[in-house]
Amino acid sequence: MDKFLMAHTDQSFLSSIRENLPKHLGVLMAVLMAAFSLASSYAAKNTHVEDVQKDQGRRLEVLEKESANRRDLDEVKKTVDRIENKLDRFRDEELRFHRK
Repeated sequence: MDKFLMAHTDQSFLSSIRENLPKHLGVLMAVLMAAFSLASSYAAKNTHVEDVQKDQGRRLEVLEKESANRRDLDEVKKTVDRIENKLDRFRDEELRFHRK
């Protein structure tokens, strides 16, 4: 009797799988597609975040260069102003000397 139950159980299990395989296969495919979709979405999101971070890094570098250029330009302007002030003082002294 045990052999009969075992054989019957095996047959009913196999027949159950054969009958339900299309249903299970459809569910399995849907689950796999959802998992692949989520993985793809996650990868795309990470790629987008990396692209945004790289773009922000480039923008920061440009801003730092512009800031350095402005500082250099300010230093040049200060130097030019100092030279012009010295020239103005020298002209004033020269004019006073010639008036005497």
